[in-house]
Amino acid sequence: MKIGMSLTSSYPLTQDSRTIMENLVEEVKLMAQLGFDSFSLGDHHLTHNHYVQVLPAISSLSAISGDMQLLPLFLLPFYNPILLAEQLATLDVISGGRTTVINALGYDAAAFTAFQTTQRARVSRFTETFEIMRMLWERDGVSYKGRPTTSGCICVGGIMRGPITGTSPWRKSSARCSKPGLRPSSSR
Repeated sequence: MKIGMSLTSSYPLTQDSRTIMENLVEEVKLMAQLGFDSFSLGDHHLTHNHYVQVLPAISSLSAISGDMQLLPLFLLPFYNPILLAEQLATLDVISGGRTTVINALGYDAAAFTAFQTTQRARVSRFTETFEIMRMLWERDGVSYKGRPTTSGCICVGGIMRGPITGTSPWRKSSARCSKPGLRPSSSR
């Protein structure tokens, strides 16, 4: 059995931001000493608290996390798939291939409005972002015609692959969705 921990990423406004990060560093150091297998950070937007952004925080914490697997969670409907794929591939290289991406749909209506989309479009945006990221991690010379939910993209070239084995966060990705059948087929 493997044991991981989900770290809190939202804190009361009464806490100092630097103190929050210092405490996260101490938590991760202790977890590494105790032999934890993984840790995760969640993705939130427009909170009424201090919020630790997942990608810069987990990138920083990777340096002191020992051999723990990094499990960043992203609300895919809010992200540009090219930028997120590049950033996550870089995190996977920085961490020595220890990144497994957790993906989610999101639920907060205010966040969907702020990101100029709707809850109704969240499944199609999730699926499209997931498919584009997966293709970018699997091969070079990617071309993709977008659906009406995004502006579409065409990408030529490639992005970083894992440090030793050529792995990518996709090959270890954990897609979580509330509706069955959203996982792309493995025949691609």
